Amino acid sequence: MRSLILLTALLFHGGVHAAMPLPQLDAAMETLLDRADQGDTAARRQLAARFHARAVTLFQQYADTQELASLKQAALYAAWACDLDPDSAAHWVMLGQIYLQQSDRNALENADYALSNAYRLAPDDRFITLLLGETHLLQRRVYSARDY
Repeated sequence: MRSLILLTALLFHGGVHAAMPLPQLDAAMETLLDRADQGDTAARRQLAARFHARAVTLFQQYADTQELASLKQAALYAAWACDLDPDSAAHWVMLGQIYLQQSDRNALENADYALSNAYRLAPDDRFITLLLGETHLLQRRVYSARDY
């Protein structure tokens, strides 16, 4: 059994890591998955980029329709992208933005975690800095928000 099939990504709903089954994959993505499972870093990044693109599409769909199902699916795809390519600030930003759309405390903590990872990878990116500051304000962490 492929190790990536049992992919565990960074979904912290209620503080619990969620094991996520991979979605249906087309032939090209199956090939990438096979290569990634054999340790091909380039294949992992390509697969992560495809998951990221799907997360962006679903996030935009949520913005248009306010369908919660789209937001939840976007979170899954963004988390897979982060798991496959944890050195990409863009993947972490997408995951953080998705969590910022949710209103519960766990979502804000998840957004903080994701955006902190993005900030660690790209500390000079002003957009990340803005999102991280906003997250701290929403968490009522006013003094730490000033740092951003």
